[in-house]
Amino acid sequence: MDGFWSGVQYYNAQKGTNVEVLGWDPAAQTGSFTGNFESKEDGRTLGLAFMDRRGRHHHAGGGSCRLGTAAAAKERGNAWIVGVDSDWYTTAPDFADIVLTSVLKNMDITTQGAIKQVIDGSFKGGVIVGTLENGGVGLAPFHNLDASVPAELKMELDQVKADILSGAVSVKPAQ
Repeated sequence: MDGFWSGVQYYNAQKGTNVEVLGWDPAAQTGSFTGNFESKEDGRTLGLAFMDRRGRHHHAGGGSCRLGTAAAAKERGNAWIVGVDSDWYTTAPDFADIVLTSVLKNMDITTQGAIKQVIDGSFKGGVIVGTLENGGVGLAPFHNLDASVPAELKMELDQVKADILSGAVSVKPAQ
């Protein structure tokens, strides 16, 4: 959530806008959550509450709960989903028409990296963090909504990624 919030702050600073993140307070490290991953109805209720507060693009959690949020967005017809963990275009195909993109946790890449380290004798144990640099995180393609994303914005996203990789843009968690 800190990364999502920080990205919106970066966007606001670059564009002179005031986009608001609903449901997350980075200073208090608290937010709006269903408290479970199972209840589609809880996800739907929370999604509707965000849309009632002007939310147009949703960031939703995992499990079955996410499907309730996606169903609410599809029902209302005025929101796109930003999936998390995996590419929702493929993992939640019933909602492919409203999935703008997904924030990916590329567990396959970080797991394969750890296995390679074990094989070559360089594995030291500890925490393995997925980053842009090691391919452990990323954004999914825009798929069906690709034509809705201006070419200029796609180039800006590529530049932001390059700037994060070079260190020109910091991605340290909010404090």
